[in-house]
Amino acid sequence: MRTDSVPSLFDEVEIDVTVPTPPTIQAAAPKARVTAAYDAWWWFAYERQRIYYRRLDGKPAPWTLDRTLTDYRFTNTYRAADRVSQFLIRDVIYRHDLPQTPNEVVFRVLLFKLFNRIDTWEALTSALGVVALADDPFQRIDEVLTAEIEAGRRIYSAAYIMPTSRSSTGRKHQAHLALLRQMMADQLGDRLAGTTSMQAGFDLLRAYPMIGDFLAYQFITDINYSNVVNYPEDQFVAAGPGAREGLRKCFADSGGRSDEDLIQMMMERQDDEFARLGLDFRDLFGRPLQLIDCQNLFCELSKYARVRFPALTPPGGRARIKQKYQPAGTIERPFFPPKWGINDAVSEILPTPDADRTLDLGHYQRRARKTSLYSPVHGGDAITTPMLGLIGETGEVVSELKKRAREGSAYVGFRDRLGEELGDLLWYAAELARRRDLDLAVFATGNAPDGQAASPGHWIRLALSLAEQIGRASMAYRELLDGRRTDRQFDTTLRDSLDALMADLQRLARQQGLSLRDLAEANLDKVNRRWTMPSEATPPDRTWPDAEQLPRCFDAWLSDQGGRVSISFEIDGARVPAAADTLTDNAYDPDGYRFHDVFHFAYAAVLDWSPVTRSLLKRKRKSDPRIDEVEDGGRAVAIEEGISAMMFAYASQHRMLEGVKTIEDSVLRTISDMTGHLEVRAKTAAEWQDALVQGFDAWRHVRDAGGGGIRVDRRTRSIRFLDPFESGRRNADLLLD
Repeated sequence: MRTDSVPSLFDEVEIDVTVPTPPTIQAAAPKARVTAAYDAWWWFAYERQRIYYRRLDGKPAPWTLDRTLTDYRFTNTYRAADRVSQFLIRDVIYRHDLPQTPNEVVFRVLLFKLFNRIDTWEALTSALGVVALADDPFQRIDEVLTAEIEAGRRIYSAAYIMPTSRSSTGRKHQAHLALLRQMMADQLGDRLAGTTSMQAGFDLLRAYPMIGDFLAYQFITDINYSNVVNYPEDQFVAAGPGAREGLRKCFADSGGRSDEDLIQMMMERQDDEFARLGLDFRDLFGRPLQLIDCQNLFCELSKYARVRFPALTPPGGRARIKQKYQPAGTIERPFFPPKWGINDAVSEILPTPDADRTLDLGHYQRRARKTSLYSPVHGGDAITTPMLGLIGETGEVVSELKKRAREGSAYVGFRDRLGEELGDLLWYAAELARRRDLDLAVFATGNAPDGQAASPGHWIRLALSLAEQIGRASMAYRELLDGRRTDRQFDTTLRDSLDALMADLQRLARQQGLSLRDLAEANLDKVNRRWTMPSEATPPDRTWPDAEQLPRCFDAWLSDQGGRVSISFEIDGARVPAAADTLTDNAYDPDGYRFHDVFHFAYAAVLDWSPVTRSLLKRKRKSDPRIDEVEDGGRAVAIEEGISAMMFAYASQHRMLEGVKTIEDSVLRTISDMTGHLEVRAKTAAEWQDALVQGFDAWRHVRDAGGGGIRVDRRTRSIRFLDPFESGRRNADLLLD
């Protein structure tokens, strides 16, 4: 058949190649002859892009009638729209808190691309925080990656193989880190910034060992996403092995053209060829196909042709597609390099997210991963922490159901507390699934039966069902640890348990009028507030008269004489006596509580809040009687003192927080409940945790020294113990004054 009859057949997703009568293309003499796969290349680009937009629009699956595209996994038509590229652009290159010098950006890009795996990057950032070349992080990176390997987790993507040198010793990743170290020692970022063509950048990368044509082209394309360089994208391409295979299937005769010339021809002919085939191609928010996209499409077409055109597979060639496709719902709103100028078009074209849209659990799982802090448990493995967390949170959910059944309508906070616990349960389920390489999106979502009447009897049945699923998973895990169950057997049980658990979770949520999306969003907000320190903000009391503002920075001196502590302040070089009597431990046995004003100073430094400190400094906001009464008055002072006393009791069970960096959620929740009507309610759990940890660190120094100085700096949100010499000298001076 002639290929000009193919468009109508494509509409029915049928491609007949039984009669190979390839057309010819006249671009420049001599002519190139194409196979039927040539038209399939254009169809693939068109239909795969339609799938992308349908998913962006939140439309339900199936997104195409092409069975090959529904059954097997393919990349997007545009490389920059793929999940890994989006993560690179958004989280590795353009994240606002990352350094943007050429060497730093190129370091991050290459570090990410050497492994090309999101989980690997997130393991590094979880351990290191900001991954910066200036910190010389290579040894720490090696340690983290080695730990990942020893925990049984993959650190390399399966998208391509990273080669090593024959002379390399040690683990594979160590050879690649040594290569990256050499690149950075050569100031590769600055050198690339001085180039003006992609060919020149490609040549710089190609000169390094272990970097062939394919990797050099992929890496320079990734670097070109950044602002380090701004190469034209239509002047250079390097065909990789997969693309060459696809080219052989599309062109029976290249007419003497190189593979790169053929790719260039495809880019230049795109408008004409889509029009010839009657395909209304929707480009990427106004951006046409680039050379890198066309190169990648030939690689994907090679796979597609294994199913649709098996006769084109050469003897001994790969005849099947390995990766099956698992639908994962909607995808995150994309973000592209700002220099492309298409992000405004993204905002204009995409609809505002619909709160009623079905939750994309795959997206939630990826976002939840960013908040995961890896904490190995003695005697366990990589999933011990999320497994124990899932068991614990199931107990919390069951406990809330028990309270509701016992107290009835008197438990007015039931719905909110249950929603919070269900969100925590969802988080641990997502993390446990991720650590076993399971996609949470494949479990029961949107298919659970409608909630039955919310009777106590039904709650009991749901509670028992939750316990049953967790019991099955925990028993299987114990057998896995004991060697009585294989990984595959455990994953099968875990998959079934999570599927049933997710269905029960949805039933419980629906009974209370809660949506899974709302629970997930609230949980992510809670977790972010729990672990992420917000950026510095203008002090909230900046609009008050100077005499009613807490000082931006001051020193406090605590002098212990016979178990009685007196306090003096120094503000801008002037001594200010405290408006308070001396303090004792008020205990039968000395415990250092007499120095507890240090805690109040920590609240002032980190939280911009401390009615006690305001009282000591005579900085109460008396110009507004209402604020003076509610925020700076007796009840607020009592609450702050109560928090300090509660935390002192808590710390006494945890070595006075020595070596402790995290505070239990239940404690932070109690503090939130106590301060819910005060201005400090706007502060996050992460900020409270920071204030408490810093406060006890300074308190231990003061206790051990028997007094001393404290520097309170609201500008840096910090409190620290002054060195003994300075503290002793200044304290003596103030006492003699």
